[in-house]
Amino acid sequence: MRKKLLSLIALSAVLTSCGNVEQNTNPKFIAPNGTPLIALSNYAINHKDNLQIASGSQELIAEFVAEEVDMIAAPINLGAMRYNAKPAYGLYKTLVWDNIYILSREEITTIEDLEGKNITSFGRGSTPQIVIETILNAKSVTCEISYVDNVQIANSMFTSGESDIVISAQPQVSSIDTSTAHVLSLNAFWREATGLDTYPQAGLFVKISELDRLKDALKEVDKGYDALTTDISKTAENAESVTGTFKKPLLEKAIPNCGFKKVENEIDLVKAYYEAMINLNMAAQVGGKIPDEGFFLNK
Repeated sequence: MRKKLLSLIALSAVLTSCGNVEQNTNPKFIAPNGTPLIALSNYAINHKDNLQIASGSQELIAEFVAEEVDMIAAPINLGAMRYNAKPAYGLYKTLVWDNIYILSREEITTIEDLEGKNITSFGRGSTPQIVIETILNAKSVTCEISYVDNVQIANSMFTSGESDIVISAQPQVSSIDTSTAHVLSLNAFWREATGLDTYPQAGLFVKISELDRLKDALKEVDKGYDALTTDISKTAENAESVTGTFKKPLLEKAIPNCGFKKVENEIDLVKAYYEAMINLNMAAQVGGKIPDEGFFLNK
């Protein structure tokens, strides 16, 4: 009887161990629907059971605090803010770069063209505000900016005619009829204002204590990210399935313009972005300071 009991205990331990291995090789992750989730779609298509789609920043903040998921795709400033509060998650890689656009009825060729204009924007306290205010300040241009809750509202105000100049982002920009609108990336203006080649928007933040365990998963993430723009059709197909909201034809138009790319001096550009926030008196949105070197996991 004792031998049978010991055998059952041993069998239970083996099964538990197998369950842990399966859990360890399938990390839990969360991403907001949009370009951060699209950036992970080639990875997420094979790990849907472990994906949580966030409905907004408050849900992302809750996950940073709870420390129950392994990977969080989030705005680049939010990850820094949470790290400065408690260094549980670090930046593994930037997923989305320079994905802010101006939609306008009349063509805009210089920042000075915005003088005295009324602009509708999304993203108060995050990248859209940082980028537009940095480039306006560099040229001492004054205009009226009204902020709305999300990019979908901003786009709808443009298409309805309620606003003639809107700050938008991909993939929503690709839904605009360009025969009735001028579309202009803000990256050239950012480069002119700051001397920096690009700016970060969203990153993949990884639980620092689990970094070794997640190495294989992160290799798979990297492989999927590399395929974003080399196999656009397959990426669009995967992203349609993963997001459940964006259709393949729209994604095929949007993906080449979403800011998915490799940047050699990533750490320098991310730090410069945080510095731009601090210069705009938005230090609170980055946790009061530029994060220390422990924040950057993929040196």
